[in-house]
Amino acid sequence: MDHRRAGEIAERAAREKGRGDYVTETDLAAERAVLDVLRAEAPGVAVLSEEAGGERAGGLMWAVDPLDGTTNFVHAICGPSRPPSARSRTSAGRARRPWTWPGPRPVFDGFFELGLSTWDVAAGVLLIEEAGGLTSDWAGGDSHVATGDILAGNPAVHQELVRVAAPA
Repeated sequence: MDHRRAGEIAERAAREKGRGDYVTETDLAAERAVLDVLRAEAPGVAVLSEEAGGERAGGLMWAVDPLDGTTNFVHAICGPSRPPSARSRTSAGRARRPWTWPGPRPVFDGFFELGLSTWDVAAGVLLIEEAGGLTSDWAGGDSHVATGDILAGNPAVHQELVRVAAPA
């Protein structure tokens, strides 16, 4: 099945949770599968999930976004993608590097957003920081994963974003 046909099916099965915020059967099935694995493999670790909810933990916590980019998926904007091969990654998180960059690290500019959900920022924060970038809330603090108010970029760009965005 090509990605346009998959998108048509998803669009028919989607419901709008809020303005421009969709959930599909694919979201729900993927989330159930992830939560089943987490319950079996990491019992006792808090989970905050986009569809099932949960509670934000002060310590170790999984943030689950079962289908990042549901709006694009629903509208068939994006095509199929393929994750890195299993041999190129062993785990995710700060304890171990999930993969190594072949050659120089990519250069990225700045990013800013207000009001994102924890599951929308958690993985990106990890990737940016592992690549040598910086992330923070708009005042340069560390509440960005909880609040979704985020600034991110390479160290020089991040410093300028904080300067511009910080309350006067």
